[in-house]
Amino acid sequence: MAEIHFLPNMSGKKITIGFEDGPDATRYPLWEWTVIEKLSELPIPITPEESAVGMGPAFTEGKYHCRDGKETAFMRIYKQIPLDGTRLEDSDVRKPQAGPPGDHVELEALKLLTEKECSVTPRLLGYRIG
Repeated sequence: MAEIHFLPNMSGKKITIGFEDGPDATRYPLWEWTVIEKLSELPIPITPEESAVGMGPAFTEGKYHCRDGKETAFMRIYKQIPLDGTRLEDSDVRKPQAGPPGDHVELEALKLLTEKECSVTPRLLGYRIG
């Protein structure tokens, strides 16, 4: 069976991360990146039964190689996906599956380690949730 991808390649597309204002704007100002290539994608599906007991939402995580003109970096993008077995259902079935953006332990850890100026982990250059 072919692997299902939910995120596009996006080579050449521009992605803006960071904040124009608010508490994170000083540490993570707006920054525009150009996607060089999509490196990988890992869907994390869950079933409707798993969702009913509080797991979820289902999501996919993509890794991209990007540049801003001078620097290159890796970008991770998380996107909610339909529950397993409902991808081809109409929007009335899929709409109730959507939820607020999830918390990702990796992002929270990188924010803390960057704030503490840890020198042995990757530096978080920016992020955006929406």
